[in-house]
Amino acid sequence: MILVFLAVNAGTDLYSMEVRCIFPVFFCVSGLLYRILLGELLPFQMFCLLPGLLFAMLSGLRKEPVGQGDALVLCALSPMMTPEEMAGTLVRGLLLCGLFSALVLAGSREDRECRIPFVPFLLAGYLGGWFV
Repeated sequence: MILVFLAVNAGTDLYSMEVRCIFPVFFCVSGLLYRILLGELLPFQMFCLLPGLLFAMLSGLRKEPVGQGDALVLCALSPMMTPEEMAGTLVRGLLLCGLFSALVLAGSREDRECRIPFVPFLLAGYLGGWFV
């Protein structure tokens, strides 16, 4: 289910350079309901919300260097992932995005204002967790 969610949002992020808010909101609500019905919603899982909230604060403070859609996607993943999965996916995604950004800046004459979608790197980070 997480893979489908990330794939759909990565596709829209690549195509339109924005994330529609309906998908993350629906995924978050359905994930919360799923965890509540199974009785698996643990208080420490709410720590998974912290990266999404941090990204939301950064997008508000810095006029969207990291978009608000990325923050929504991170918040939507929180009920469906353990804190370890969330941290691993985020770190791998940030690492891949940073490497790709360095290659783009070094290999082209793009200015520093070029936009790179982040959700595809989250998808790659999540997939990378399967092989680590």
